[in-house]
Amino acid sequence: MVRWVVLVTAAATAFTSWIEFADLQSKTERYTRAVSALTDLLDWWRALGEVEKASKLVINHLVRTTETIITEELLAWTSIGSKDKEEATNEDEEDDSKND
Repeated sequence: MVRWVVLVTAAATAFTSWIEFADLQSKTERYTRAVSALTDLLDWWRALGEVEKASKLVINHLVRTTETIITEELLAWTSIGSKDKEEATNEDEEDDSKND
């Protein structure tokens, strides 16, 4: 019986740790926002008439807005990577100072 308790506890701990590590909720929210924004932009484009679609101003708006949406997603990934790297560096420095 004790083995089952240890096994279940270990599995639950591993699962919880993986969920935190993967940060699935945050990623899902970001992806949903990006997809929603791109879908809205595509709907806007499809609602335009042919003359409006030929306008340089409208095309410029389409391109800039698309680039902004994609850049925001890229920046979110970059900031997460930098944050993780910074946290790992800080942990290494703390371990080094404890060992001194």
